Amino acid sequence: MTPAAQIVARSVARVMALASLAWITVPVVQASDPTQVLRMGMTTTVIQQASANDARATARLWAQGIADMLGLTGGAEVEVYDSVDEGRHALTSNGLQLFALATTEFLATEKQLPCRPAMAYEEVGEVMHQYVLVTRDRGATLAEAAGKSLAVYAPNQQASLSLVWGDTRAREAGIRTGLAAFAHVREHPKKGQAAMAVFFGKADFGIESRAALTTAIELNPQMGRELVVIETSPTLLPGIVCLSTLMPQELGRRYVAEATRLHQQIRYKQAFIVMRVTRIVEFQPAMLESSRALVARQKALASKR
Repeated sequence: MTPAAQIVARSVARVMALASLAWITVPVVQASDPTQVLRMGMTTTVIQQASANDARATARLWAQGIADMLGLTGGAEVEVYDSVDEGRHALTSNGLQLFALATTEFLATEKQLPCRPAMAYEEVGEVMHQYVLVTRDRGATLAEAAGKSLAVYAPNQQASLSLVWGDTRAREAGIRTGLAAFAHVREHPKKGQAAMAVFFGKADFGIESRAALTTAIELNPQMGRELVVIETSPTLLPGIVCLSTLMPQELGRRYVAEATRLHQQIRYKQAFIVMRVTRIVEFQPAMLESSRALVARQKALASKR
């Protein structure tokens, strides 16, 4: 595997955990069909610091291994889509069975997507993620954004809920242009980078994962003394893996039931550790409520510009 492929392997690992590990124990009846092909796809927003070609190559290596274990002689097909619309077309016309995308992408297109949310992942004990706005100035507020710099933990690029939350809070603070009021906004794909940017004086404000900030402070108590949290987001679901609506519901239920038990099996422990995933969980409609409300609030505020 090339160095680029090794880098992206970790970047797409969470999607792989949800999408391909689940096939290990999904119905044996499908493996009896020699023409069965494992088809999965993801949007570019779930890829960090890698090209679509590298992501596709790495994902195919993984998926092919799963297909071999299942005896699926048709192999595996993996695609990375530049847009949700491309994924929608694949679900409708190309037999795509699994589709991973950011929550914001799903909410923007859910009425047109022929798929249903099925799974989410737990990372270090968290399924729902919370974000915090940090600064070194204890008297600072978002109303002072003009001319300031902002670092943002944005793992899903422009589709990240951290950006949606920050923009919404800025508008609620009276800034009609939201995050656009900042003189400079830099997005960071890795946890902890936004907080570090503020700590080292490279940004005036930072939007960081609360869990990452807690860990950073444990490792460096000085950060806890110098950084102050001035805003806290609701808990939000960052991403979803959907099942095609063409898949029978009973089969889908068996699929999810098996996937959510994988973490209990010793032979998969190492895979979960490498992927930094605690376990796969079944999607519940309530998981989307806070994200749906946030996106709706941002849209309403933006329309008042």
